[in-house]
Amino acid sequence: MPTAKTLLRQVRRALCAVFVLGGFAAALQLAVPLYLLHVLESVVVPGTSVETLALLTVFAAGAALTLLCVRAARARILLRAALWLDHTLGRHLVENGLRTDRAPAAMQEDARALAALRDVLAARALPALDAPWLPLMALALVLLHPLMGALAMLAATTLVLLAVTQAATLARRTVQVHGAAACVAAWWHGARGETHGPMHGPMHGPMRGDGNGAAREWERLNRAHIAAAYALGRRANTVNDLARLVRTAAQIALIAAGAWLIIGHELTIAALVAGLLLQTRLLGPLAGLIGSLGAVGGALAAWRRLAALPDAASMPHDAPVPAIWEAADAAAPIPVVTPPPRLNLRGPLAAALAVLLLFAAGTGMAAYVRLGDIAVLAGAPVFESSVTAVRHAEPGIGGRIHVREGAEVKAGDLLISLDTSALDRRIATLKGSAEAARRELRLVSQEALAMMVAPVPDERPKLAALEQRTSQLETEAQDLHARIALAEQELAASEIRAPVAGRVVSLSLRGPNAPIEPGATLLEIATSDRPLLTRLLEPVRRSLQRGSLTGHAKSIAGRIEM
Repeated sequence: MPTAKTLLRQVRRALCAVFVLGGFAAALQLAVPLYLLHVLESVVVPGTSVETLALLTVFAAGAALTLLCVRAARARILLRAALWLDHTLGRHLVENGLRTDRAPAAMQEDARALAALRDVLAARALPALDAPWLPLMALALVLLHPLMGALAMLAATTLVLLAVTQAATLARRTVQVHGAAACVAAWWHGARGETHGPMHGPMHGPMRGDGNGAAREWERLNRAHIAAAYALGRRANTVNDLARLVRTAAQIALIAAGAWLIIGHELTIAALVAGLLLQTRLLGPLAGLIGSLGAVGGALAAWRRLAALPDAASMPHDAPVPAIWEAADAAAPIPVVTPPPRLNLRGPLAAALAVLLLFAAGTGMAAYVRLGDIAVLAGAPVFESSVTAVRHAEPGIGGRIHVREGAEVKAGDLLISLDTSALDRRIATLKGSAEAARRELRLVSQEALAMMVAPVPDERPKLAALEQRTSQLETEAQDLHARIALAEQELAASEIRAPVAGRVVSLSLRGPNAPIEPGATLLEIATSDRPLLTRLLEPVRRSLQRGSLTGHAKSIAGRIEM
């Protein structure tokens, strides 16, 4: 037979699941401030592509949809737990109360405690479960700038202290209001002549007593209810007003401190706006928790009451059996002990985990995919990463490829060597012709020199012919040298080198002996390339560097002044 503790233990497991999912929800809430920081710092500048804004929007939208699904799953888990507890524990309270001959007034108190716990689980439990994860927001503010983080944590600490000091009072007054309301409801039942059988519903009868006496009695009971409700509402309104005052003062202080930091070039406007959004995410749940302090405190008291209920199984064997069960127990067989009903949370948990796994897969892909790959797919620069195309103006044939896709290259590195076999043969032929022309020129020059040393009257025409041939050979040699220089320049141009440093993201030339069209793109090099996730976290890293450099500069200035 189920007990109150076993049923509450299952509800405790549901609360633990909601609490763990709240940690993922708190982490996902950082996506929108990060998106805002990127938009104001990296997108709203001249020359930035629309593709960058689209990429950031897709990332933020994915995080927002994941957060929405996780929140919906948490709300459904709490709703299931509240209604399941109301049904199963309510039946247990009736059965166990009758078995142990529990007083009707105590059973009514148990029913009111169960109703209070059910209402809080269904509507007001999320702020209390979200509060332990709020330091993530404070940590994000500290990363943006320590001063903003300190102001936000001061405001959060003030709200927490306000909640701690007022929780017991609000919880006590909430219990008083519920008790006064129960007295009024009991008076109405008594005034209408209602009686309750142990296993039956109310049986209505005529209104009893004279009208004036009944009115005075109702006025006395209702005055206590109104006084308790007014005291609770006044204290709750005071606490809420103080919480709003703290939040407003925190916003003003953060704006003033942010403006001072911007003037000192220690902070950007984008970081200030993101900090304001983070502070709202930090203080909002705390203010919601303060607004529900009375209900949450009453629910905790109700939990302790229900967990401490005595069960029929724990009663001594010689305890008296209620008369209502004597006849039935005498004829009935020994009851079979059945396991407690299970609280089924598989559906919402499976949905939340599936969405979180999808988002985790997207985050892992962002850590693996690099900006150059996205720039190639988008056909435009993404963030500061762009793609440089390497082309060859002349036709040719690919000889050897010295790089592969994904390789890191520096400016001037050899990328592709064209096939120069025909060019090598032509250069060799030109050099052979030049060498033959030089030999012939040397022989002709020697012969002409010999004739000039020992001139013969009849050899003058031959000498003129030799001088003419020498001039022709010199012209031919100069032409061959010029053609050889051009061929060597063409040979040097057959080596394609990297114009910029970066990573090879595409390679059009798939192998040797592949023809190359004039002006065709051979490969593409991505510059300023890095993983997408690293670039998404870049604004936070810049804020950290800005803060550390500013602090270092101030320390140096202080030492110089001393």
